[in-house]
Formats: sequence, C-alpha cells, structure tokens
Amino acid sequence: MSRWVTKKIKDFAYTASGGTPSTAIKEYWENGTIPWINSGELSQNDFISSATTYVTELALQNSAAKLMPKNTVVIALTGATTGMSAILEIETSGNQSITGIFPSKNHDPLYLLYFLQHNHNKIIGFNIGSAQPHINKSIVDDLEILMPEDVKEQEAISKIIRKVHRAIEQTEALIAKYRRIKAGLMHDLLTRGIDEHGRIRSKETHRFVVKNGIEVPEEWEVDTFLKIALFNPPTNISHISKDYTITFIKMEDVSNDAEIINYNERKLSEVINGFTCFQNNDTIFAKITPCLENGKGALILGLKNNVGFGSTEFHVLRPKQKESSLFIFFYSIYKPFRLRAESQMTGSAGQQRVQKYFFETFLIGIPPLNEQEIIGLKIQSINYQIKIETEMLRKLNSIKTGLMQDLLSGRVRVM
Repeated sequence: MSRWVTKKIKDFAYTASGGTPSTAIKEYWENGTIPWINSGELSQNDFISSATTYVTELALQNSAAKLMPKNTVVIALTGATTGMSAILEIETSGNQSITGIFPSKNHDPLYLLYFLQHNHNKIIGFNIGSAQPHINKSIVDDLEILMPEDVKEQEAISKIIRKVHRAIEQTEALIAKYRRIKAGLMHDLLTRGIDEHGRIRSKETHRFVVKNGIEVPEEWEVDTFLKIALFNPPTNISHISKDYTITFIKMEDVSNDAEIINYNERKLSEVINGFTCFQNNDTIFAKITPCLENGKGALILGLKNNVGFGSTEFHVLRPKQKESSLFIFFYSIYKPFRLRAESQMTGSAGQQRVQKYFFETFLIGIPPLNEQEIIGLKIQSINYQIKIETEMLRKLNSIKTGLMQDLLSGRVRVM
C-alpha cells in the first residue's frame, strides 16, 4: 500500500492565472482562433471541451492571458462559481478569474478535481473581500490536498468515482429527455386530445373548429377555466375534532416540479384560522411571485383525515362534478397557462399575485370527462417515469457522496 500524504497544491503542481486582453483593440478578438474561457464556464460540467470566446495570438503576446494545456484543473476565483472546478479537455487560455493547476507526474487530474469538488464548501470558507467575496491564486496554491503518493492509486480512486458520475450524467440526460417529451405531450394532449382509438388527433384525420377564438376538436367545448374548477371553495371540516392531526403544507414543501416533497402534521386547532384549506383531489396553485413563475403547485392526495391546510399564498382549484382532477392539475402547470398567469399578476414589486380574475377569464378547450381522464393518465404516465429516474438520481448522488467520503480520505483503500 502506498503512503498517504497531505500536500499544498504549489508543492506538487505549477499554477497560473489568466488575464483579459484589451477589448478596445479589435485585433485581439477578431478572427481569434485560441479558446478563451471565464469563470462562468465552470458551472455546468466537470470537463471543458469548448469555449464560447476566442482570441488571437497577438492577444496572448500582449496580455496576461496564458495557454493552459489539456488536463489542467481550473478553479474559479470569483463570482457565482467561486471555488468550482473542471478539467480542460482542450488547450485554452482564460481570464483573471480562473487559476489553472497544470498537469504533473505527481497527481491524477481527475482525483484532484474530485477532491476539490468534495471540499468545495471548505474552499468557499477562504473567501476574502466584502463587496465581492472571492479567492485568489495564493489561496489556491496553499490548498492542502490529501492524496496517496502513488499516482496509480489516485487513478484507481478517480476511476471508481467517475463510473458513478457517468451513471449520474446518464440519468440526468434521461430525465431531461423525459421532460422534453412531457412538455410536447402536454401541448398535444391539451390542445388536440385523444380520439376513440387512443391516438392524438390531427387536422388530417379529424375536424377542428374555432370556438370563442380558440381552435379545438369539434367534440370539445371552449369556456373559462372556472367552468371545470371551483376557485378557493369552502371545505367542510365540521366533522373533524380540533384535536385531530391534519396535514400542513408550506410553500417550501412544494417543488418547482409541482410535487409535494414534504408533508407536515399539525393539530387542526393550530391552523384552522389564517391558512388555506384544501382536500384530496384539489390542486394547489402558487399565486405569488416568484413561486408562480417557478412552477410551484401540486395535486393534493393522501391527506390525513382527508383535509389539509397550507400557505395563504396558494389558490385552491377543486374539480366540479364530472370534471377530472388530473386534467385540472396538469392544465394548471401547462407552460402557456403559467405564462399567461404571470403576465396578469398585480401588486407591488416582489409581492405580485395572480387574482381570481385570471381564472375567470382564461379560455381553455374542455374535452368530455372520459377524454379528460385519459389525457390526465397519459401525462401522469410520463410523470411517473420522471419520478422513477429522479429517485434513481438521488440514490446515485448519495452513493457518490459516500464514495468520495471514503475514498478521498483513505478510509477505504483500493490498492
């Protein structure tokens, strides 16, 4: 087994920061062929394989910008990405908000990347300055890295972590794909619906008509949203003792993906006054900025004693008789619906809300009940796939965190 040591970065690798060529000299930028990156490009990926900006050879010769070779680990010094890091897959230059840790025979770049990422919060703790907290090259130079002396063991560790990280990337890509499918499916289903053969209608095979200015399948009605839903209706709680426990949902308990991520329990007596009341199969709809724009809302299911209370910043949409709760919920999170609601918010900056008037006047295509149910189930099916993959992503991230804790500390040895 190789020995583990703690070394400062400056003791095992060369480091350099970049610079910005003068923007007043067009010869430094026009027709540039040399990649040039800034700290903002470190926020998305572990690897940088391209740049959005290029400079000329003349710019390199007359500025502090330096070429950094492939396999350099770059770390952001300032801004929203302070302390974030990535590995260069290309030779590139960079600005002064980046320090590059050049490759050396003493370290595996991927091991170093994972160590820096795992200790990101610690690195942020070295921030200096008050107006714009930042770190600098000297701080990077003095960062202490725990590592096995044998680079092969470093490589073995990074290979294990990388395998899990690839699974995370694949799962994230799958979730993004399902979300794109869901968005397209919602648009098709909420504007064209499903025929008696289970197929999405098209103008080539079905008749569409214009009703109240909206083109819909001829089988549909067009009316306001409140034709199918009650707005902030009263809820009968007379049968529930004030000592009973009921479900309580705060705004932060609802995700931007329109899911309830946490259920609280309160005594009815604690929340009966001053909060929003709802029941199973209601839809809650965030009415205040920025929660509305962020997509907060949910279909209410599984309430204790069938009754719940929550934030006063929720509107409640309850299906009328012979209307589908799923259809109402999915329409409430449909992007064009949300965008129109956002455009009609009223109130002072930071306290804008959407009012009942929006729901009273927004026209929608309304399918028959059985079609509403089928539409809701179709969208729910893709939603379920997103939930499965999201839970898998959570587990993979937990596995990665555990592996990093064990492998980057030497607690668990691989060689």
